Amino acid sequence: MITTRPELLVSTYQEISPALISRFGDREETVRLEIWHTYTSLLKQTAIYGGRPEDEATPRGKRKRGIDQTPDSEETPYTLLKGQVPILSKALLNQLKSPKTSPIVLQTGFGLLKALLIVLPGSLSPQIQLVTAISTSILSQPPSTSTSNLHLITLSFLSLFFSTHAPSTFSSALPLLIPVLQRSLVDRHPRVASESFRVFSSLLRSLKPLRFESWVDQLYDQAVQRLASHDTDAEVRISAEECIADLWVCATDNVRNRDRKEWGYICRSFGKTDSAVNVVRRVAEEVRVGDDWVNDVVEWLINLLKKSGRLGKAEVFSALNVLLRRYVFLVLATIGMIVDFCRSYISGIPKDLPFHLIPQVKGYLSTADFSLLSQSLNIVALLLELSPASTFPEVERSLLPDLYIIAYSPLISGAALESLFGFFTVLVQADNQIASHVILNLVSAVEKAPKTDASPANVARCVAATVKSQQGIAAGVIAEYSRHFQVRYLADGDTLTLTISQNVSLVKSSLLVLSLLIIGELGRFM
Repeated sequence: MITTRPELLVSTYQEISPALISRFGDREETVRLEIWHTYTSLLKQTAIYGGRPEDEATPRGKRKRGIDQTPDSEETPYTLLKGQVPILSKALLNQLKSPKTSPIVLQTGFGLLKALLIVLPGSLSPQIQLVTAISTSILSQPPSTSTSNLHLITLSFLSLFFSTHAPSTFSSALPLLIPVLQRSLVDRHPRVASESFRVFSSLLRSLKPLRFESWVDQLYDQAVQRLASHDTDAEVRISAEECIADLWVCATDNVRNRDRKEWGYICRSFGKTDSAVNVVRRVAEEVRVGDDWVNDVVEWLINLLKKSGRLGKAEVFSALNVLLRRYVFLVLATIGMIVDFCRSYISGIPKDLPFHLIPQVKGYLSTADFSLLSQSLNIVALLLELSPASTFPEVERSLLPDLYIIAYSPLISGAALESLFGFFTVLVQADNQIASHVILNLVSAVEKAPKTDASPANVARCVAATVKSQQGIAAGVIAEYSRHFQVRYLADGDTLTLTISQNVSLVKSSLLVLSLLIIGELGRFM
């Protein structure tokens, strides 16, 4: 009934849940485990079908009206569970605290506690002493074949516990927990070691910001040691890389003055690099490491773009987008006692970077992959925005002929098309003299293309984006593309009729259609 009748959750918590909790300490282990499994299923159903716990905190007078509206006093699965948590947690933890408790019982119990924290984060705050004692007892024993799964679920529970409770809840327990967690880091079992790194990552994020904690330095050394070893398991390597990112973001003062050897191990050119790219992007987003670091990482990302295949390239472009912006500094101007946060941006992009990056981006400017097309266009547009003088010549020479062809493709749409508009917008801002040439080349390319493979509507929108960015040429463009037709308004009673007649007998119909589309797109913002 619990798994098949979610609409009965309220009555289940009212009538069945108290009975199940009262049997948590059943003398028969098999019965006890079955009851715990049943209650875990109840918690999982609550997470899916029980609504949201914040619904009960909706301010009076702000409730939504509808057929599902319930009175303020009506109980929900969350309110009922919250009232039963003290009895539930105490009954369960009392069954787990005995040193003679079997691994399967402990494993099932921690599975139930995890399900409880998913439904009600922070609900185990009053039980921190028992949680610490039981977890420490389990992790103090080296994992064996029969207890490795118990270690894993205990570590996974601690990770969730740290992320769902305030630091003040567990800070007093850290002197007991951290030593056993550090021992788990060096465990030979790869899954235990990787899960231990995840626990520390969760702890770091919860305690952020941290300053000059000794265990942070030890964690850093262990992560670097794992990354330096060539025989480190792939899962351990990924979790160690993510932990390095958390160390830089959450304990910056501890790691900033280290030798930074970890980046040499993370920014490798062999094996899977998806996790490493995400680590670099996250650190670049939240921490200013230094210009030398940015230069080295950008060079590494360019080398990754050279590798064959498209797998993982989306993450590379995303990281490049973040790192290129790191070349721009936010200037703080201090005047007297007032600190004026002036958004004065100074480009620090190396002059030779576009020369090295654009040829690698060019290979992704095609309709073979619209996601990579959009991201590569965004990277080129960003280079034009941040460093127009050094980027524009390379773009004009290497990319524009291909982009004129892409612009009329009927296949391009959505985000890729919007990125193309953004590119032309920034392009004409980078060079004020090129706007008219861009429009002529766009029109010329679509006119020469096979009619079945051309979308004049896309070209018209690209022209409009160009004119919108350089409105000084608007009058000339309107005059040029309105001369191919005449417009007459004929009033017939209360009806206004629009007729269009061709002005020049030799004008091709395709050019007339394109001219109408261009004038129509310009009319959207003129």
